[in-house]
Amino acid sequence: MIRRLCLAAFAVILSGCSLSSAQQALLDFVNRPPASGTPCREWAGAFRLAHFRDEDGSLGRILSIAHRESRCDPAAFRPGRKNGDGLPDLGLVQIHFTWAPQLEAAGIISRYEDLTNPGLNARAAEFILAHQGWAAWTPR
Repeated sequence: MIRRLCLAAFAVILSGCSLSSAQQALLDFVNRPPASGTPCREWAGAFRLAHFRDEDGSLGRILSIAHRESRCDPAAFRPGRKNGDGLPDLGLVQIHFTWAPQLEAAGIISRYEDLTNPGLNARAAEFILAHQGWAAWTPR
């Protein structure tokens, strides 16, 4: 539902009409800066849309992971994993190639390279968190 409201709000902006109070409140929520000192602050909105929150600490945690994994670069590419499997990781939170079939089946991406899009990378992180928990980003 949040994604639909955001799309509606952006459509209103593009059309030059004014926003409703609900649409403006949603944009304010998405664009609210995270706590000072939080890494990768420029991507907070993408992760908020993927249900990561300030209140439970998940937003700060995933942004810290993005900093550790990619130094906040949405196009970051690691050709082989540290664990030696030789398969690539991609995007802000370095989504491993083996997740691609499940992410495609869930309708999050249509091809692995889509993970360079910060919004899709954030949605993929949400999906992985639901299936594997924070352990998916535990340093090995």
